[in-house]
Amino acid sequence: MIQNVSKNKYKITVECGIVEGKRRRISQTIIGTKQEAKLLETDLIKKVKNGNFLSEKAIKKLTFKELADMFINDYCQTNLKENTIYGYKSLLNITLKELGTMKIEDITSYVLQNFYNKLKNEYNYSPNTVRHYYVLINNIFERAIKWQLIESNPNIRLEKPKLEKKEAKIYDYNQLKELLNALKTEPIDYQAP
Repeated sequence: MIQNVSKNKYKITVECGIVEGKRRRISQTIIGTKQEAKLLETDLIKKVKNGNFLSEKAIKKLTFKELADMFINDYCQTNLKENTIYGYKSLLNITLKELGTMKIEDITSYVLQNFYNKLKNEYNYSPNTVRHYYVLINNIFERAIKWQLIESNPNIRLEKPKLEKKEAKIYDYNQLKELLNALKTEPIDYQAP
């Protein structure tokens, strides 16, 4: 089923049938044309027919690395810009090194807090950089909820790292005067800005 969510945004839902006594569906949102939504729906139906969806047993064994791969391949590739995907992949290097082999059901708020503390204390990352990790992990778990792989997001219980405010460095009156005097002998290309 294709549902028009907003202009050029569609939600595709495909029935997987009854799996382990429960009705299963997979859903995916796409930004694009109705034609692209139909192609995605066809692809999802093929995956279901080929058995390429996760049973409850498979979900319980799912590691964070596998979830992150699904997030990048099944969501990011069709919904996000290349720059964003590149940024996510670079953040995943350390994230997967620290959390990759853990089962998603074993990742608690406490585990994530320890990970963020390690980023600050051992990797010496700024609060701004740690915030990028927080946002990525939050997006992965939120997508897993939408895909009905998990019930809740352990990251949401933690406070988002605060952004560091840096004090702007500005010239005082004498420094500005010195700069303007020095520019008088420079070509107009340097004087204009």
